[in-house]
Amino acid sequence: MHMVWARWLAVLHMVEIGWWSAWLARGMALFWTGLAFLCLWDLVRVPKLSAVAPPAAAGSGRQGEPRVSVVIAARDEADNLPATLVALADQALREMEVIVVDDRSQDETWACIERWMARDARVRGVKVAALPPGWLGKNHALWQGALQAHGRWLVFLDADVRLHPQALAEAVAYAEREGLGHLTLAPRVPLSGGWLRALAALFVLTLVLFIRPQSAWRPRRRAYAGIGAFNMVRRDVYQRLGGHAAIRLRPDDDAALGKLLKRAGVRQRLLRAEDRAEVTWYPSLPAMVRGLEKSPLAAVGYRPWLLFLAMFVYLVLYDGPVVGCLTGGPAWPWWLYTVTLITVLYGLMRPVVPMPWLACLLWPGAVLLFAWTYARAAWLAYRRGGLIWRGTFYPLRELRGGETAFKRSVLHHPHGVE
Repeated sequence: MHMVWARWLAVLHMVEIGWWSAWLARGMALFWTGLAFLCLWDLVRVPKLSAVAPPAAAGSGRQGEPRVSVVIAARDEADNLPATLVALADQALREMEVIVVDDRSQDETWACIERWMARDARVRGVKVAALPPGWLGKNHALWQGALQAHGRWLVFLDADVRLHPQALAEAVAYAEREGLGHLTLAPRVPLSGGWLRALAALFVLTLVLFIRPQSAWRPRRRAYAGIGAFNMVRRDVYQRLGGHAAIRLRPDDDAALGKLLKRAGVRQRLLRAEDRAEVTWYPSLPAMVRGLEKSPLAAVGYRPWLLFLAMFVYLVLYDGPVVGCLTGGPAWPWWLYTVTLITVLYGLMRPVVPMPWLACLLWPGAVLLFAWTYARAAWLAYRRGGLIWRGTFYPLRELRGGETAFKRSVLHHPHGVE
């Protein structure tokens, strides 16, 4: 009798596991299908800048004034800066100025800036000797550069970005035709090494799926866009909202600026620019792992435990279907469908992060690497009591205070600033 009862319990247990597994597989497939639909609905509407920009109009607001002020924050960028300045000097848009801020560099960055000031009258240098309290270095440098600007448009550019000669002219012409207050471009990110490309593509996919910058143009959506490689904003709008002073302690300065502008009702748009802008981003996988230490905690209010929890959910959502496929069972087709769908979504990031289609199969491993990278960032922040960025230590208490101030600035700015 006991043996019969044990067998019945084993059968019921198998049925119960199979029932829950089937429902979980269907639920996961439904979740990813809905997420893919929300993502692709606007993603396919993101055009190339070169395809939609009208011919650049000549002339600026007033005689002799620059139409565009390019602001670059440079800290130990002596190796990258010359190529960036060469590309700017070759721009078809001549009505511009270039303001390069040397943020406490220890290399030959300032000497490079001085050589360019002597070579091109449009280049001006600003030297930051010390970082005032309550600021992150890059944000302070960009703010100092913006204070020196005279153009109708501010273009915040990273020091390692290479622009096509038509990029600035097309961006300004498009923004003015569309009545935008903010335009950001998604550049091409050529990287070497399979795992470096895999991690970068997953980072981009995560932004597209959960932040959805491709939907920033919709005024009723909370989605926003901001990419540090090319953030262009109207100077009067930037000044009215407090600019980088309003996000002075946000390590994700590019996205935070986009969020500030969107919450204030500024019209913004993300465009593809893989044929108009290129940025190296990170030279190696270890460099990317170190570089991502600064960003993830800002998204969870500088609470390391919440970042650990988010990474657990992240692993379940991405690699859970892979485990389901490997274990087999009656729900196997549903798991396979979900894995295939994620692979296709991942492959759509190839225009930004070029890689062979076969390399797209690395994404399950990239998920583990991504989760480990973010969990590592949380652990280091907890152990150190803060973040180390570009050689400067920022305590968590100070960063949390800056986050509170940022939320207040986002909530209290009126809509319709344009």
